[in-house]
Amino acid sequence: MRVGYDLFGMGMSRRATLGGGGMLLAGTMLPGVGALAREGAEKGPDAAKSSAVLFQMISAPLTLAYEGAFTRGREQFELFNDTGFLVRATAETGEDVQLWVFFYQQRGKEMVIDGDLTQTALVVTDFSGPDVEKMHDTPFTNKGQSVEDYFAPGTMKIVETPTSVSWSIGGREMHTDGKTWRVTGEHAGVKTDLRFTPRGPGFFHVGRFEDLGTRPGAAGYQAHMNAEGLIEFQGRVLKVKGYAVHERIILSFPTLPPRLAKNRGAGSNWMHSFGDEFSFYILNAAEGGHATGMINMKGGEQYLAAGMENIVVEPIDVWVDPLTLQQLPRQWRIAMKTPQGDLHATMSANGRGYYYWMREGGLMIVNQFAGVSDATFTPKGGKAIVSRQLAHNEFMRTFYEQHA
Repeated sequence: MRVGYDLFGMGMSRRATLGGGGMLLAGTMLPGVGALAREGAEKGPDAAKSSAVLFQMISAPLTLAYEGAFTRGREQFELFNDTGFLVRATAETGEDVQLWVFFYQQRGKEMVIDGDLTQTALVVTDFSGPDVEKMHDTPFTNKGQSVEDYFAPGTMKIVETPTSVSWSIGGREMHTDGKTWRVTGEHAGVKTDLRFTPRGPGFFHVGRFEDLGTRPGAAGYQAHMNAEGLIEFQGRVLKVKGYAVHERIILSFPTLPPRLAKNRGAGSNWMHSFGDEFSFYILNAAEGGHATGMINMKGGEQYLAAGMENIVVEPIDVWVDPLTLQQLPRQWRIAMKTPQGDLHATMSANGRGYYYWMREGGLMIVNQFAGVSDATFTPKGGKAIVSRQLAHNEFMRTFYEQHA
């Protein structure tokens, strides 16, 4: 019997300096979250640059204005500029699909080589019964982050009008009117025609675009969305329906935060889990001890959490990848406390793809795990909501650092 993934009744929404003193939720400031910024500053500039830039606490609606280039006036700064989607969905024929389609502009010393990129990463599985909980050496498609895949700076076309924004490069295009998003075209042998609609507000963990101006700084968000459409690869056409996260981030600084430092040791987790009743997101970094998270409820409410004391991601099982010979976590126990209630989940990976990030002075390996989670959210004074969900964890860890 195939495992159910809560795909019924749908129809609903990584990276600059922390603001101080509180959490903005639905237009209201809540006290007690600014300690993250103070913690980064107290640990010194290196800690602040490596970790605190990712951990603001702002919930706000999405607008078309956020989707444009945001590069004018920042030509003198080092730059990381991205937009894209991670899709977790089920095909009409039963396959479990994880698709990553992203666009990047990279400029500056930390990036090693300036370039414009488009990346496609795809894992398709068809596990049932006990195999859903087990880790497998899954085949996968990945192209875009290897140095030989880079396009010359300026290849990316970003077209903005009063009613739309589009990004295009390498056969792939993203188009939005600010209410719906669409990703079309073909890259790395994967053809898409996918549509996305928000399930709730954006979580601006990097800061608001309207605060950016032309000075050094950053802005960006994660937004959970519903997803549906077509994915074609290797002669197969999958009609899919499920979920996605839309990420939109710009970093522009004299020197970009060192990603190698942020991902030392136990690395960091970029987790998303999607069900009909609620979805959740966690970003943490063992180096510096930072974490933020959100829970999106079916009705559009968004609940936020911050700090390692309120967000726990504990590996409880490991797997040795036969391709990389790395021992990697593949199952996690998760707990998140918010003012509105508590989340508990067990996330289990059953498939993976991976890619590397070549950066100045070293190499990171980025493991993209696909799987399921058994999640429970218990609202304050309310009844527990239990959800079997489609899950993703992008586990990032520094593999090698050069030392003089």
